[in-house]
Amino acid sequence: MVRKLLLVSIFFGLLLTAYGQMRLSATPVPPTEPPDVARLAAVWAEEKSLGYNGDAQALGMAAFQIAARTHLPEWAGEALRQSEIALEKNAQSPLVLAYLGATHAIVARDFPVAPALQVFLGPGFVRLYHVWRSLIYLDAAVASAPLDPVVRLVRASTMLGLPKLFGQHDKGLADLRLIQSWMAHPQDAYAGMLADASFQREVLAVAVLALPEKDKTPSEPPRKP
Repeated sequence: MVRKLLLVSIFFGLLLTAYGQMRLSATPVPPTEPPDVARLAAVWAEEKSLGYNGDAQALGMAAFQIAARTHLPEWAGEALRQSEIALEKNAQSPLVLAYLGATHAIVARDFPVAPALQVFLGPGFVRLYHVWRSLIYLDAAVASAPLDPVVRLVRASTMLGLPKLFGQHDKGLADLRLIQSWMAHPQDAYAGMLADASFQREVLAVAVLALPEKDKTPSEPPRKP
């Protein structure tokens, strides 16, 4: 009886995993609402229209931003595909590494199988795999460019967005505090970026992730950098 239940669990787990992978690999449809997402979709569509001449890094970052805001798995899959292509073309880029890591976390978050169905073997392991890859790429990005505020912010945002059971909250909080210290005393190489209003807004949005749930408000939604 136990063996039959295990076989049934494996069978349904494989079916659910295959379904999830199919959703991730689906061709994304550019959303038309809300306006900020529609603008990102327009950037993605314009770059995509260039075919092989399109910039994979730009495509990946636009798809990542759309996925982060919409929770649509096909956009998470598109972000992952383009980020992997970008890494093949520029393996030494800390920013590409950072966004690839953040994208793996988005794929884990939006893998299209309901948590209740993870009692079947398969989907839960897929999510864990993507979290593991996320941590590897993000740590590699920071090791490659420890003084880059954007790389630090991408890791901080991702780590603070993960469930606390993964034990990465303190690392994300340390990154955030380091960025805030740089903003208070800007370094020459990144002074312009640290003083940029849009970057500072992103830092504030990520800081919301570090707040206790009771202190978060609907008017300050956490966003990915």
